[in-house]
Amino acid sequence: MNDESSFQHPFHLRGKTVLVTGASSGIGRAVAVECARAGARVVINGRDAARLGDTLALLEAGLEHVACVADLTDPPQMARLVAACGELDGVVHAAGVHGVTPLRMLRQSFMQTVLDANFLAPLMLTQQLLAKKTLRNGASLVFMSSIAAHTGTVGVGPYSASK
Repeated sequence: MNDESSFQHPFHLRGKTVLVTGASSGIGRAVAVECARAGARVVINGRDAARLGDTLALLEAGLEHVACVADLTDPPQMARLVAACGELDGVVHAAGVHGVTPLRMLRQSFMQTVLDANFLAPLMLTQQLLAKKTLRNGASLVFMSSIAAHTGTVGVGPYSASK
């Protein structure tokens, strides 16, 4: 009973489908690669088609992974992503934008852009997934935060507030 076929890793994702937003780079890419390595079919999302394709190429072969280019701050593009997902066992909201802007130079339009991408888009995506009954019973939702939400770093107030 010690052969590999009988070994059950407690954190395997075999038979699961996981949506990872922000998968074209950074934490989102790393999460997508690790979920695929753990056996999940992964639906990856990002705004940059070329970088999303690079991530798709890194995923474990043998599963029908899906890449969907969509800006989650745009409702029609979000709806297209929801339609492409199929049933999900998990969602990792890793997409986000940042920027350094001292408070004295902050513009409302910049603040709105950061809040739309980092706060509102994950909430609205989750709402759409729930409305379309895309999330299976027991599905996991992960909203990525940042240590920046708890530290006082000059110029990152909008990003910190959004996280």
